[in-house]
Amino acid sequence: MQATAAKRPAVPPHVVVVDDEPLVCETLVSSLAPLECRVSVAHSGGTAMDIVRDTLPSVVLLDIHLGATSGLDVMKEVQRTSPGTECIIMTAHGTQETAIEAVNSGAFAYLVKPFTDSTLCLMGRRAIDRKETREALRRSEQGFRQVFDTCPDAILLVDAKTHQFVDVNQAAERLYGYTRDEFCDLDHSAITAEPERTVESFEKTLAGKLSRIPLRHHRRRDGTVFPVEISASVFTLEGQQVLCGIVHDISARIHAEEELRKHRQQLSHAERVLQTSHIVSSLAHEINQPLLGVLSNAQAALRMLAAKQVDHGELRAALSDIVSDSQRAGDVIQRIRSFLRKDKPVRSPLDINSQIRAVLDFVRAEIEDARVRVRTALGEGTPLVMGDPIELQQVILNIVLNAEQAMSVTPEASRELTISTCVERGTHVKVIVEDTGPGIADPDRIFEPFVTTKKKGLGLGLSIGQVLVHAHGGTIWAENRAGGGARVCFTVPVAMPESE
Repeated sequence: MQATAAKRPAVPPHVVVVDDEPLVCETLVSSLAPLECRVSVAHSGGTAMDIVRDTLPSVVLLDIHLGATSGLDVMKEVQRTSPGTECIIMTAHGTQETAIEAVNSGAFAYLVKPFTDSTLCLMGRRAIDRKETREALRRSEQGFRQVFDTCPDAILLVDAKTHQFVDVNQAAERLYGYTRDEFCDLDHSAITAEPERTVESFEKTLAGKLSRIPLRHHRRRDGTVFPVEISASVFTLEGQQVLCGIVHDISARIHAEEELRKHRQQLSHAERVLQTSHIVSSLAHEINQPLLGVLSNAQAALRMLAAKQVDHGELRAALSDIVSDSQRAGDVIQRIRSFLRKDKPVRSPLDINSQIRAVLDFVRAEIEDARVRVRTALGEGTPLVMGDPIELQQVILNIVLNAEQAMSVTPEASRELTISTCVERGTHVKVIVEDTGPGIADPDRIFEPFVTTKKKGLGLGLSIGQVLVHAHGGTIWAENRAGGGARVCFTVPVAMPESE
């Protein structure tokens, strides 16, 4: 940190002239007039020290011989009493040895009498400026330390070469459990739970390729591990490269996000249960059909067994039909169980077209009962997307059921549901669901919670769908078709291949 000379204070600088000859003191006071400073005079070391203790002057102008007292001894006393005061030594009988001694003892300047007024003013001005500069630097460093220590986030200064801590603030002491002195005996490996990633982040920060590290895990003194976000920068301090890391503990945020995820999952599950209840009669019909087949074939098999001669071919066919119908009923139940599962979402590469077909199988009976024709135009070679199959099926189901229910006011001959997929900008797969219903009264509000046009609807289906799509990194929107009806589209990012 560099400090510049401060603006000249309103209070004039104070200079103390110390010489045991009154006439010399008067001359020096007169010579110092151009400096526009306040001047005090002392004829002895004791008097000078009284003034210094009371006023803490900017400069003391000392004769090296003050009777029986050495000016150098007085200077040392001044330095102990008022460390910021600059001292100028004067002498009429100076030697090289005394000059060296004076400078080595901390004198700002060493003047040999006689000297000109301009020389005295020049040295006096420089001494005052240095005093003011040091004071400005002290205030600046004091202000920096105050800001440094009152920052609510932990600040870590780390030597770029050794990875040793150079300095930390009070927030870092509280966060990690080490004192500042203890930190300075450690390197960065003491607080990271991911050493390899930390070294990589160091290298990228030094190369200017990284300024924000979104998620890392650090370790406290007691061994507990917690998540952090880090803002990183590099600067030079006293000739060495230093990495500055501002560390923000995001434990509370991660916990809140996890609670939100759980609530969203519970709400999503409740919506799936509700949607299933809407089509339960159709599902019952779909299960009842194969069960009736099982019953019919079982009765036929019993009749065959009761006969005197058993036609093994017919008996085998009846039993095969029983197996087939049982599998059909089991498949329906399995689809319901899968859709209603309450597991934690797991995202993996999947085929969105397969998810659409699964939903259409699930609601086939409901769609047929509603006299809705379904057309699909699922793009061939559509890339895999990264997602959770049940969540994406729920999005598709909500849109499909909304479209089917919207067409209840449309003449049966005109009820048509079209689902298509395509690749969007090479980075997303887009799913388009179109219907021939009355359209959407307010497309801008359709995704708001509890906004519905259905008498028994809660208005949560599309709202939850929007949350799920956004959680997958996609977008969803609705619009009215030019020829009538509505169109709902959503996108899901293409699954990127894992980097080596």
